Amino acid sequence: MALLESNRKGYTLIELLMVVALISLFLAIAVPRFSFVHAMREKQEIKYLYKDLLYARNKAVVEKKSISFDIDLAKNSYRISEGTKEIKKVELKNGVILEGCTKGNLLFNRIGSSGNNAQTITFRTRSGDWYQITIPVATPDITLKKVD
Repeated sequence: MALLESNRKGYTLIELLMVVALISLFLAIAVPRFSFVHAMREKQEIKYLYKDLLYARNKAVVEKKSISFDIDLAKNSYRISEGTKEIKKVELKNGVILEGCTKGNLLFNRIGSSGNNAQTITFRTRSGDWYQITIPVATPDITLKKVD
């Protein structure tokens, strides 16, 4: 009897199948959570885009200078600058895709206005949701809304 126990090396087929089953179960639970992470990153990117627009407008008012918010659809990015001095450059990589804007260059003047025409930035997420940010001429309200 002692001879049989000392010769046992390796694992049985049932033990290997149990390990594979447990790993499969853990992966089945974890995989849907990754889509949740992507959705959170998209929402974060939308929030930062909106807040950066507010920042550019507020900076123009507070410092009484013209601040430029340039959108590059080809590179899926935007840039905030004061004259030739770049303040911030952001490349959207987490699921937000810039689709269009009324004008590629928004210029906030000393009173926070963006020129003579209202501006609209349209973008979508990888999950298929569409959004618009509207920058009106006369009022300082920049609105973000989901488009159905």
